[in-house]
Amino acid sequence: MPKVIVILNKIDLIPAENREEVVQKKTEALKKILSKTKFGNNLTIIPISATVSTDAEGTSTMGIDKLLNALIENVQIPKRQTFDPFYFLIDHCFAIKGQGTVVTGTVIQGSISVGQDVDFPELKNIKKVKSMQMFKKPIDKAIQGDRVGILFTQLDAKQVF
Repeated sequence: MPKVIVILNKIDLIPAENREEVVQKKTEALKKILSKTKFGNNLTIIPISATVSTDAEGTSTMGIDKLLNALIENVQIPKRQTFDPFYFLIDHCFAIKGQGTVVTGTVIQGSISVGQDVDFPELKNIKKVKSMQMFKKPIDKAIQGDRVGILFTQLDAKQVF
């Protein structure tokens, strides 16, 4: 199981004179509580403040650097399987008059490009991708893990959902 990172935020609200002591007590309390869960002792607690503060040298003193380092060390970017068959998890579908039907969701496996055919097995129908958007920007290709909206012509939105 990967290491769990717990963030103890807003430590800037604790008076500076007893901040270290309070943070230590809260950290121990959190470890005790979380040790009884599935995470056990496989966790790192990082006290931070999202408010930017600087010391005399102008550097951050509230744990943001420690958080970034922990994330860099522990986050693993999954390997994308772009050559596998295309699977798309649909979460929403709606018609746009004069354009077609937009199907939104997440690419679970494979990839898709504008102009490519997509099989809708439940409808026993194959439709061509007219255009795609990701976060309101047009794209030509989507791969595993991408959230996209795909526009198809002559697809009945009521049949999809």
